[in-house]
Amino acid sequence: MARTSVGLDVGGTRIRVALVDETGAILRKKIVDGTRDPERAVQVFIELVTEIDDGAFEATGVGIP
Repeated sequence: MARTSVGLDVGGTRIRVALVDETGAILRKKIVDGTRDPERAVQVFIELVTEIDDGAFEATGVGIP
């Protein structure tokens, strides 16, 4: 099985998530509208990672301004 990681980019207007392989190639991605509600944001993070999960990712990176 390929080694994969999940990246989560939290911006002011969008939240992006991607599943990447060990070379950095994007295998799956999703972009949704952001939210200023912290509790809703955490729920969105969970939903996105769960949706994009390949069942074996080894690491997660999060970018928040």
